Amino acid sequence: SNCSNGIIERLFRKAYLNTVKKWEYKVFSMADLIIHLKWHEKHFKEDFYREFLNKTIFLGIPVLKIKNSFKKNDNKDFIYAGRFYRSLREPRVLIDIFENVLRLNINKFDIYTNDEYVKNINKLLADKDIDIRNRFIVHNYVAQEKLDTIMENIGFLVSLGNSYTDMFPSKIISYIGSLKPIIHIYQTQDDPVIDFLKKYPDALLIYSKDKPEFNADKINHFINSERPMIEAEYIKEVYKDNLPEYSANQMMEFFYNRNTK
Repeated sequence: SNCSNGIIERLFRKAYLNTVKKWEYKVFSMADLIIHLKWHEKHFKEDFYREFLNKTIFLGIPVLKIKNSFKKNDNKDFIYAGRFYRSLREPRVLIDIFENVLRLNINKFDIYTNDEYVKNINKLLADKDIDIRNRFIVHNYVAQEKLDTIMENIGFLVSLGNSYTDMFPSKIISYIGSLKPIIHIYQTQDDPVIDFLKKYPDALLIYSKDKPEFNADKINHFINSERPMIEAEYIKEVYKDNLPEYSANQMMEFFYNRNTK
């Protein structure tokens, strides 16, 4: 009931939410423990769900796996790996900004996405000069293990936020675990990734509404700056609620406390 709705859901929003909430109420009533991502805390503390709060906990996304050490990499290429969505997360935002970045640097930008948007992006690039077209390299999805190997050898990880909704992309967690520099482009001031990345030592936050040339200059300065040393132990402490063992401990603690009362 707190997700970004598609066209059909928006057309019938009231009926859709009534149906979803009835289902949630039924399931929550039977559950021993309800776990929500912490970005949905405000929603699931509304009056409708109040009676379930005594068996509800809010957790981070428990997928953080951290590289053992920082590996200096002089590569200044970029990679974006993820889906695009109509109006929510459009590739044109990336193209407009990084076209200007590539004109300032001799580097390339690899984009891994779904087949529909491979075609879409290639159409967007069709009217660019041949040098720019050749340095945006668009790929279909590859297996995660292969993608991890590819990302290991690329300098900068790029993320694009949603134009609305407070949904949090799990990709950001894997980006942090890589200990690599991250460039996040946010499209709304309410993007939950903003505060999350402010604690990361090597991240650049870019607002998509600023002029592409201005953003390109910021990115250019960022990629040519000295990279800070990032300690794995620091990341484990700062982002501990995204470690799988942290979520497991919270669940075990909940049942322990309930059984000892």
